[in-house]
Amino acid sequence: MAVLIPGKLLFLAQQNTASMSVMGVLMGCKGAVMIAPLHSTDADIQNGKGTYVHLPNGGGRQSVAKYLQRNEPTMTVVRNPYDLIVTWYLRSGGPNGFLDFVKGVGFLYAKQYANSDSIHWHPWSTHTLRYESIALDLPKFMGGLRLQSKQVLGHVNATRGKRPWQSYHSDETILEINRRFSFYFVNNGYEMVESLSGLSKAS
Repeated sequence: MAVLIPGKLLFLAQQNTASMSVMGVLMGCKGAVMIAPLHSTDADIQNGKGTYVHLPNGGGRQSVAKYLQRNEPTMTVVRNPYDLIVTWYLRSGGPNGFLDFVKGVGFLYAKQYANSDSIHWHPWSTHTLRYESIALDLPKFMGGLRLQSKQVLGHVNATRGKRPWQSYHSDETILEINRRFSFYFVNNGYEMVESLSGLSKAS
């Protein structure tokens, strides 16, 4: 999904990074329209809330960029990978433990949601905000663009029953995440740690 505020901003949503909450705020800005994902059917759009623009089929993320990126600055939100992957695990509903998820299903989720072949991974964004400080950073960012919204940032679609994300990890899950998701750390400026004892640096 994406939100376009013509002449002002293109927000590119990524899974499990408070995207629904941010979209709610941006949709409260004058002229904002919501962009439907490439896989949406006409029925999906008709049943959805807000104003949707159906993107043309084909071309994946590149067609999104060519179709929408004109002169507007682009913005997306990223999240600490150690935390993000715990959320993927809890939302998967699978029977396996966290380590098995990271080794197997977690990689499939990464391909679906976060790698460079996915509509949900936007390395070309001109502005990147962090999930961990979004409550402070989003109003400041919008103020710089002179954007005003009728909506306030809430906590939409929160993951239920999630303990502190550090409690799901072991030395093995950390090393496996470092190996499989190194691109995410590098591109988004998060620090990789080598063991469970180093997670306080990544908080």
